[in-house]
Order: sequence, then C-alpha cells, then structure tokens
Amino acid sequence: MSDLKKTKPMAFKTKAFLLILVVCLVLSIIPFQSVKGLSTITLTQTFYGSTTDGYIVNQTNNNYGACRNATTGTVDTSGSYMYIGQRRDYSAPNYFFYEYRSFPVWDTSNLVGATVVNATLDVYVTSKYNTTAFNVTVQNGQPNYPSNPLVASDFWWDHYSGDGGSMPIGTGAASGWLSINMTASGLSWISTTGTTKLALRSDRDISYLAVTNPEYCVVYSANAGASYAPRLIVTYTIYANVYTFHGPYFEDGTASTSNVTLNAFQTEGSNQTFNMPNGTVANTYTLYVNGTLSYFTYNITTTTYNYSRMYKVTDELDFYIFLPRPDDIINLYSFRIIDFAGIEQTSSYFYTTIRVNNTNYIVEKQLASVINEMPFWLVWGHKYDIVLSCGFGTHSWADFAALSTYSQTYPITRDLFPVTLPSNPLNVTAARVNSTWIQIVYDDNLTNTQWVYLLVQVKNGSTYSTVYTNNYTYGQPVQFDWYNAIASDHYRVTLTASRSGTQTIYTYGLPAPVTTNNPWTGLFESLGTWPIAPSQLFGFAIVFACMGAFSYASLNVGVTASWLLALFLCGIGWLQIPWQMLAVSGLLVVFVDIKEAKKVEREI
Repeated sequence: MSDLKKTKPMAFKTKAFLLILVVCLVLSIIPFQSVKGLSTITLTQTFYGSTTDGYIVNQTNNNYGACRNATTGTVDTSGSYMYIGQRRDYSAPNYFFYEYRSFPVWDTSNLVGATVVNATLDVYVTSKYNTTAFNVTVQNGQPNYPSNPLVASDFWWDHYSGDGGSMPIGTGAASGWLSINMTASGLSWISTTGTTKLALRSDRDISYLAVTNPEYCVVYSANAGASYAPRLIVTYTIYANVYTFHGPYFEDGTASTSNVTLNAFQTEGSNQTFNMPNGTVANTYTLYVNGTLSYFTYNITTTTYNYSRMYKVTDELDFYIFLPRPDDIINLYSFRIIDFAGIEQTSSYFYTTIRVNNTNYIVEKQLASVINEMPFWLVWGHKYDIVLSCGFGTHSWADFAALSTYSQTYPITRDLFPVTLPSNPLNVTAARVNSTWIQIVYDDNLTNTQWVYLLVQVKNGSTYSTVYTNNYTYGQPVQFDWYNAIASDHYRVTLTASRSGTQTIYTYGLPAPVTTNNPWTGLFESLGTWPIAPSQLFGFAIVFACMGAFSYASLNVGVTASWLLALFLCGIGWLQIPWQMLAVSGLLVVFVDIKEAKKVEREI
C-alpha cells in the first residue's frame, strides 16, 4: 500500500505535465493577426435606389396564363411608383389580367473586398389593393437580367429564380416601410464590385396562381427622392486599414472652435470627405480604408483666410489636425533643398512639426522635392522644427521662427545622416489577404533593382492562364493590390526582377481559402477583441472539455480523443488550425500513446 501511494502522485504529475504540453502546442498554432493597421471590421451601409429602377406590366384579355407567361411588357422608369402583384378587372364581356413586376437597382461598387453578412431590402408601400394576402418575394436574374435601364423583354418570368427573402402584404389599408430580410441566397446576389439589380414579384405570380381578386401593391421608386427610394441596408465585414484623426486643435494644444473639412485621397478606391466639428473638447474621427491612404488635405478657415494644409501619408495611422486661431496671422513659407547626398525623391518627405506638452506632432507633410520650392502654411511668430526624412535617415532643423524670412534653403549632405546598413535589404512577398484580395510587395532597400515584371495567373485544371501582367521600372517599392480574385480559384504569382544585373524569379502559390460553415460566427464578437477568431472559441472549448474529461481516466485516451475531435471540428469549419500543425500535434499524440504503453509494460 505504501508503494502504491508513492506512485500515484508521480503518475498524476506526469499526466498533468503532458496535458499542459498538448494545450500549449494547440495554443501555439492559433493564428494571430500581426499586420499593422489592418483589421477585420464590421460596418453597415445604406444604399439608395438608382433612378434607372422601375416596373414592367403586361395586360392581356381573358387569358391569365398568356398574361403571366408573356415574354415582354410595358416599361415604366420615369414615374415615382412601382407596382408589384396581380390584378383582374372585369368589363363585360372581357376580363383584363395585369401582371406587375418591379426591379430596384443600387450602386454597391464601394463594397470591394467586403464580405456581406446581413442585409435588408426596404420599399415604401404607398397603397395596397388586395383582398387576397400575398408575399413580396425577391428574385435574381443577374448578371444579365434585368437590363439597366429596363427593356420590355426583362418582363419574362423565366429570367428570374430563387428566394432572396419575402415579406407578406396584408389585406389592410396601412402604408409605410416594408422590410425584407435577405436570405443567404439573397446576400450572395449583392454585388461588391458593381451594380445590384433584383426583381420583386408576388409569390402567387411565382407559383402560377390565377388572380381573381385584386392582389397588388404600389411602392415608391427612386424617382420619389432619397427619403422614399428603395433602400438596401447592408452589414458587411472588410479587411481594412484603420486611420484615426484627432482634433481640431490650435497650435498651443487647446481644442479649436472652428469646423474643419478633410479630404482623404486613397491609393486605390474612392476618395472620402468628412468634417470634424468644433467644440470645447477635440473630437476623434475613425476612417476605414479598403487599401491605403495616400494623402489628405484640410481647410484652414478663419475670418480672414481660407487655405488648406496637406499631409502626405506614409505608414502613420494616427493624425492630429492643427489650425490657426481666428486672430492669428498665417503666411506661406517656401523651403528649398540642395541635394548633395543623392536622396530618393519618391520616398523622401519634408515636413513641419510643433511641440505640444513635450510631444512633437507633424503639422504638414509633403514629398521632398530637389527641384521646386515646397510651400507650407505657418503661423506668424510660432516656432517649428523642419524635418527631412529619406532613405539615409531623418534630420531635423530645430526652431525655425515664422517671421519675415519667407524663404529658406537647406543643403543636404551625406554627413547629416548616420551610416547604417539595412538589416533586410530585399523584401518580396505575395499574400492572399482575403478571398478576393491579393497583395504583392517588392521592396529593395538598397535600390539595386532595375525593373520588376509581375505575372498573376489563375489555375485551370493542370494549367495556368494569365489574368494580369505589369512591368515596373524600379524607382520606389512596388505594392500591387488586386481585388478581383475569385474566392474559389487558385492563383500563382510570379515576380521576375533584374537586380544588380542578375535576373531572379520569385513564385508564390496562392490557393483558394478553405470555405467552412461555422454556426458560431458573429456570436461572440460582442465580447471584445481576442487573439483568435471569436467564432473558434466554442470549438476550442469542446476540445479542452474532451481533453480534461478523458485524461482524468487515461491520458493516452484523452489526448487521442482530443486530437481526433480537433481534426473533425477543422473538417466541419468550427476550428481553423493549419493541417501541418495538426500533423505535428498528431505525432505528439503518438509519442504520448507509446509512453503510456511502455509504462503499462513496466508495471506488468
């Protein structure tokens, strides 16, 4: 009995040690996000209908089937109303059948790179004429149907199919907004690169149920104005750079009482304009950019002046906006540099800074020019540091007083900068940021590259077809963001570079992301930011519970069952663990099983 009591604690410690080792291995393979500034964010945007929307009606005497199945109809895109449903009128000796189908249109092109997760389609019902209840159902005929603008042949029912969502129209007389929650199929119909065109039909029309009593409604079209136009309210996730603007401030650090308008210009995608309102406390504005921010300008507005400052963005994510006070005198000062060092203009920057509360802040920033003077707006009597940042390093000329000397020249010599050797002179990468976004970077810090040839190919069976090429004469880092990848396709990126007279080829395989259906997506996001995707928390909880339960009785059974369970959860999409790491952890499980078996043999 005494020997048995001594061996049990040792066995327990061994099991505990191995269990902790397996847990650490699992945690070590959880993917962490490490791209500076890039985040997966969830946004909601409302899109208002285009005035190219409208409806098409077919009217046929005495024959419902001929009316419903007609291939053409009469188009109306000029009015403020659209009709949906069926109608039968009687005027002896004839019945007149009417079939109404409406076609809303939205420009959703600024969803490039987004993943749509939820959407509602809203139309404003002005009147209803129905003693028979029916549903307004969303259908799809894209990319070909409906045409934009509408044509008569867009009426044919066979152009449209599916159920993108529906909402019943009751028999009451009430009017107002009708909101249709889009189904999974409907979400897939929302274009993230162009125009979204949908069909609104009665479910009784779709089911070929002959009309006897009125069963149609009237809704506003986009011609009725933005307040009543059809709306598409889309919630989506996007992998974006997050930029934060602080201010506005006066140059002594107190909050400005002036409004400021900022114009942000992106390297790719559309530009954005926004306001930072005045107040006793400075504001913060967050800007989401699907790509990178190139530069922004903001107005300097006082009772006397209305000028703009400019900020060329490099890798900054936070910006502070400084304005002159209404009674400040502001003048345009010009700076010229004489280059004796051979700086690279396309990657060199010249800027002004001020010191507030013992911290330096950039006021205005431009590309450095060795040819032209560089203009900066400065407040009379204030002191600024003048800074040059280039490939050799950064040099500052302190305490420039903005007085009567409106022009200043700075000679640039090599001894202004410490001599350093770059730790990584060449950076070449190609990555699939998400299912539709491929990012390619070629950066030669020593600028020994003469040219770069880029080739993007898509896999078709056992061969590859070219989808994009470009030649770059190297003068600055090459960064190419391609947003037109198809989620289900595999791609190959080839970079051919001539560097120091030698050609080198870099090839990257970019397989299609593994698509899985995780039912826990969106459930835990409200709990905050996690080092893993919140949708995986439930999967890991199951694995750890299995590991703890089985390991209490048998360590080898516990780790084996946990590994098999993790493999199964990866297969169904509840976990996202690289298969290579699953193989390594499986090998560890085998070692644990062998160890436990050897221990049993010794005990026997």
